[in-house]
Amino acid sequence: MRRVNSALPCVVLAVSILSGCTCSDSNSEKRQAAPAADLTAKDNDGFTSPSKADQVVQSEAMSALIDDGRDVNARTEDGSTALMAAASDGEVASLQALITAGADLNAANEKGGTALMFASANAHLEAVRALIDAGADVNAKDDNGTTALSLAVVNGHLEVVRALIAAGADIHARDNDGITALMWAVMRRHEEVERALIDAGASVRAKD
Repeated sequence: MRRVNSALPCVVLAVSILSGCTCSDSNSEKRQAAPAADLTAKDNDGFTSPSKADQVVQSEAMSALIDDGRDVNARTEDGSTALMAAASDGEVASLQALITAGADLNAANEKGGTALMFASANAHLEAVRALIDAGADVNAKDDNGTTALSLAVVNGHLEVVRALIAAGADIHARDNDGITALMWAVMRRHEEVERALIDAGASVRAKD
């Protein structure tokens, strides 16, 4: 999975979705990046990182839009929602505001990616916990059959992996190529993640 890489911080994108503005720019295709993308691809670009002050301003703007009755489940052309954008950025205050306002926790974009998948892939542990606590489906799959757990495993996010396992993530789930989370951990040489999966009961004898 490639991380969202936009000229706009994701929390700004979330506000723009609620505002009904798609905020087109030269990186619009990159901004659509979803969990269904190639899990073996490496991405060194990362996110545009907003300052704390900017995050506060954007969170307040989002709250104002929600209070104004904007549709919290509005979508962009690729099916992204404000919740997905906030999850990608790990912006917990915005997530909580959207969840409280009735955002669809399990909404999926055109590639099957959910907010929990984005938060998991990008190591936003508190966002992952907030989504889990609100009832997000930890075993949802994208169009490649990939789960939030596999995305966390691929990227070596140990604490996110542990949180997902504790929440009931299926450690035996296979993607469309028959690959399990443990197989990904072995292939990516994430030894601590591999041990966490084995300790949770993942089969070391599973074959693809």
